[in-house]
Amino acid sequence: MGDRPQQVAFRYPETSRGWGRWRHAVLASLILVWVGVFEESRAVASEAVAFEHVLFEAVRAGDLDGMRAVLVGGGSPDVRDESGDPAILVAASLGHLSIVDLLLRRQADPDLRGRWRYTALMTAASAGHPSVLRRLLDAGADLEAREHSYSNSALHIAARRGRDSTGEILVGAGAEVDARNALSCAGASTQRPVSGK
Repeated sequence: MGDRPQQVAFRYPETSRGWGRWRHAVLASLILVWVGVFEESRAVASEAVAFEHVLFEAVRAGDLDGMRAVLVGGGSPDVRDESGDPAILVAASLGHLSIVDLLLRRQADPDLRGRWRYTALMTAASAGHPSVLRRLLDAGADLEAREHSYSNSALHIAARRGRDSTGEILVGAGAEVDARNALSCAGASTQRPVSGK
């Protein structure tokens, strides 16, 4: 064959200085380590999924004590549900002021965006939850943040949905009334632009 000894040892490990005798033990050890790491990461992942499930059950139910228990257990207040919405956005959309307040006190980011690129402030404005809207503004939520589809601010969204109470709060907080979205509608306007004008 003409193979040099080094090549034979490289190409055929079972022929090199006893490797064949202990290679199965080494491979078995490596497999056990890999399985152990895999099982550990799988356990951590299943704990995270269980945590998220319990947290979002509490958010949706408005269960303040349940939320406290989950967050005291070490959970992040910025966790997202299976569809990508952060807990603070879900709580804001349902009008759960106490949950929003708890999440903000636990350092939740009020400007996290959900699957539709809305912030909690936009969601509260859309759903017509003035007390949640005020709390988010007090926490420093971005008043002029824009969603990405039509570049609507929270004021555009409130006006479009006919939410006068949340619209008034946003204007009182300093929202730009004349700021235009991608459809050339001003923030306080609920009408679509007339083409050609």
